[in-house]
Amino acid sequence: MIWLTQSFQPVIGDLRWWGQTQSLTFTDSGHYDITLSVTDTDGITTSHQETVIIKAPVTHDNPNETGHFAQIAFENLQDTYEVGETVVIALIETLPRSQTEHVDLWIAVQLPSGELLFRTDNPLMPWHPKQQPYKTGIDHTETHHDVFDFEVPEGMGGDYFLYAVYVKTCENPISNDLSHRSNLADKKITLVNH
Repeated sequence: MIWLTQSFQPVIGDLRWWGQTQSLTFTDSGHYDITLSVTDTDGITTSHQETVIIKAPVTHDNPNETGHFAQIAFENLQDTYEVGETVVIALIETLPRSQTEHVDLWIAVQLPSGELLFRTDNPLMPWHPKQQPYKTGIDHTETHHDVFDFEVPEGMGGDYFLYAVYVKTCENPISNDLSHRSNLADKKITLVNH
């Protein structure tokens, strides 16, 4: 399952069709309409058009249209945890964002079954399948987020994928990837049943 999409490279990879390769390079960010036209040996032509979105690299010196993108990362997570060990999920800003813009924080975990659960602010139900932000209206001074901690129980083994992203307030990053205000932080952790 692809949760969010982001393009940080100004180059689109090779387009391949029956042994033919065409590379496309974009020097500026923006929306581009790409059309692939194929003509067979009988002279019959068919075409397919897609719109691609090229985003500029996210750096402190390269603000987007509404301010600086932040860089976020999961803090001090191991790759593997065993039964009885404590998993502490925390998120930090490694590159600050715009001081004028508030953001929402979305956090999700993909379970070994493939199901996607979203972190909520409800302590009675901290993870829920409904798409929702974990925190809303975050000020630029809040740069560390304690997300969740738990002791690994028996029977929870498998690979878990964590995702986090800052988003423009009141936007859904799943339906609008232009709402991102940070990189997509991701981390795979494995829980072992022994």
